[in-house]
Amino acid sequence: MVKVTPDPPSKASTGAPVFDQAVVKRAMACYLPTSRPNNESQDNSADYMNLEATLLHALDFLRCASATAYELGDELIGSKRDLAFAAMHMAEMAKVMVERSLECVEEV
Repeated sequence: MVKVTPDPPSKASTGAPVFDQAVVKRAMACYLPTSRPNNESQDNSADYMNLEATLLHALDFLRCASATAYELGDELIGSKRDLAFAAMHMAEMAKVMVERSLECVEEV
């Protein structure tokens, strides 16, 4: 009798590389956030300024994304135009959310 479905490959022959856990941890340490030392001052004003600066950068990026989508959509027709303007609309909505977040940070 001929089998229609082949046997699944064995786990040893998947071709996936095997990594040393210590190497993976060292590599990921560059990208994972570190915890604050306990002796660091608990002044939150610096955190709010960093948050405000981050939100301002995000707002600038969203403005650029919205303008880019608008310019691209202006040159397109049909469903591609609709898609570009939908992306612009989503960027505008995200911009409003970031602006509201900035208002909350400025109140503190």
